[in-house]
Amino acid sequence: MLAISMAMSAPLVAIFLGQLFRQEFAWPNYDSASKLLFAIPIGLVIIQNRINAVKLLEYAIPTTVLVTALSGLVKLNLVWGAPRITTYFVDPLSFGSICLTLALFCLVSIDLDKSDSLWARLYKLSGFVIGLYMSFISGSRTGWMAIPIVLWLWMRFKKNIPHWIILTVVTFFCVAVYFLMPLVKMRIDTGMTELLNYQWDSINRNSSVELRISFARIGWFLFCQNPLAGWGDNGFSSLLNAPELRQFATAEAGEFVLKSGFHSEIVTNMVRSGIWGLLSSIAIFVVPLTFFIKGLRSQSLIVRNYALVAVSYFICVIVSSMSTEVFNLKFTASFHAMMMISLAGTLIVLMSSEQSPKSV
Repeated sequence: MLAISMAMSAPLVAIFLGQLFRQEFAWPNYDSASKLLFAIPIGLVIIQNRINAVKLLEYAIPTTVLVTALSGLVKLNLVWGAPRITTYFVDPLSFGSICLTLALFCLVSIDLDKSDSLWARLYKLSGFVIGLYMSFISGSRTGWMAIPIVLWLWMRFKKNIPHWIILTVVTFFCVAVYFLMPLVKMRIDTGMTELLNYQWDSINRNSSVELRISFARIGWFLFCQNPLAGWGDNGFSSLLNAPELRQFATAEAGEFVLKSGFHSEIVTNMVRSGIWGLLSSIAIFVVPLTFFIKGLRSQSLIVRNYALVAVSYFICVIVSSMSTEVFNLKFTASFHAMMMISLAGTLIVLMSSEQSPKSV
């Protein structure tokens, strides 16, 4: 818990150190990072009272998915165009990645402690199917690469299915989704075309994938210019016209990162807070994931099942962080902080004693 608490405090410390080196202090910059810090006492309560928070989540999350689907039917957000479906209060990137994360959580949480009834299994399975469908119709590719990884882990660690069967099933599933859902096929085809068309030594178009590659290159250039202090949220505006950037990025790409960020958790943090932001991003991903993976090697089947849920969730977060910010938006930071501390706290309780924790 100490290691996880330090990792969850790291973004806050990174922002402070960056501001200290720049001698430029602003309280609003601590807003999102503070959500991670405020979750730590909740983890301590979970451990102290031996609460199985995941037992609540495994039924609350399918309900959340179903309610979200119903709310989407009542009031859709089509600001990003008809194919990009989301709810009225969130962008399709965050909507798609969170729906995907919740969907895979529903799947992996089936029969965690070997006591689910048939109705409970069907309920969670419906959460998986609906959540996955909402992620697909959002048109957001953010997090989609986590699907085959989590399916592989679920069948290998939960079902103990041979590798060759897993490979066949996962391949068939991905191919079926690709050909049966035109929007998914279109988004994947477009992404691959944009990736293959990217030019490393000339100006690129302002397409989704090409922009993200250019964002990463812009971020690395800015990081190298001020690695100890970083640039804050927009202190780098005067560098966006540098000839090094004009070799591959358009002026619109520079304006986008200035107003909307770099669409990458690690790149955003290392530009904002320099080396401290980079280290904090590594800590917040590596420390909890290492602990969760440790649980997969437990002698207890129950511990392994809960650890699998935690690992699967965190894989979704890491994959999503490559194409959007996951801890830099207030509402996503709050969501992921609560999920992370609930998973970690429950797993600590399970691993610390053979006695089953009491349910919420």
